[in-house]
Amino acid sequence: MKKIFVLLCFFSVFVFHANGQDGLLKVVSNFSSVGDELPVSIAVQYVDLANYEIKYDTFKAVDKKFKFEREIDEPNLVTIILNFKNRKQSVITEWLLPSSYTLSITEDFKPVLINSVSNIEFLAGINKITQLVKAKKQETDSLIKALDFKTLGAKNYQNKAMVIRDSVENVTDETIFKTMAMNNLDKPEGLYALSKYANNKQRKKWQPELISNLLNQFDNKIKQLPSAKILNEKLNLAISMLPGNHFEDITLADTAGKMISISDFRGRYLLVEFWASWCGPCRDENPNHISAKTKFKDVFEVAYITLDEEKGKKWWLEAIRKDKIGIMPQLSDFDKKAQNKFDIQVIPANFLLDKMGKIIAVNLRGKELEIELEKIFRN
Repeated sequence: MKKIFVLLCFFSVFVFHANGQDGLLKVVSNFSSVGDELPVSIAVQYVDLANYEIKYDTFKAVDKKFKFEREIDEPNLVTIILNFKNRKQSVITEWLLPSSYTLSITEDFKPVLINSVSNIEFLAGINKITQLVKAKKQETDSLIKALDFKTLGAKNYQNKAMVIRDSVENVTDETIFKTMAMNNLDKPEGLYALSKYANNKQRKKWQPELISNLLNQFDNKIKQLPSAKILNEKLNLAISMLPGNHFEDITLADTAGKMISISDFRGRYLLVEFWASWCGPCRDENPNHISAKTKFKDVFEVAYITLDEEKGKKWWLEAIRKDKIGIMPQLSDFDKKAQNKFDIQVIPANFLLDKMGKIIAVNLRGKELEIELEKIFRN
């Protein structure tokens, strides 16, 4: 018969408070049941409902006892890692609500989490979404597998595979994530589905009004959850960065350490381009920027803001040299000041500003930049 060590997790009863009151997660245990096999350390990771925030705790068992507390206001994807001496890690990951759980460890140190009745409905919703998405992925794999590589050739095969993935992804977003969100406006699993829909294809950044309209349909108790509040903040920022609004000023250092502000370029049309040396699609756009700069010269400028880290500065400088874009301002963002300020999560991303700093277009690719500038100067 296997020996079982029981770790009791006590949570406050889960209630969606309209005022955002916290739920206290308490974990208490006694390691006496496993004899001398105490964990060297215990690590816990918490990921919020929409995967916007990740938090960590680390603990040690003192006198064979283990206890910690953590405020959680919504379902969290929690990973508990028990590090035993001379053994591999014992790890378990589960969605946890503020309710009661029991974590058991068998004699071979395999963790087993016993769910409370209170989160069965939530887990059923998450599992349904997961299974539907899994089925769509299998459909994608089957369609791609059916392509004849020899007949199509490498390039056509890759293009057709990309079209299939994109098409199935769109169907997944609309028929699974969006549908599940709209069918669960009073449940946290609905918010989970909406966050997936919003994050995919960067809809929350480039279609914020659409996502905001969907979020506003949710029950007030759901809109008070931390993930909903973070999503709403991101949407408000994104809406403020749509064409017709002014691009908020920011000051960053160039390659020589000189501080340069976006407002320094007033009087010229300016493309603010977020990129990085390691971003292939970003660098593919550089010839288009050079062409536009050469054609429109003194009335147009490109201000590059790199997402390269300071430890990769030499690669940033090498990319500038190799791509011959040193003729245009190159700004660093080593402390992620601009990335956080403008919520830039995916690159390439750009904003075309008029002479007064007002946004007139976003995410121009290929020849779109020159076409847009030609329309401006033709008028």
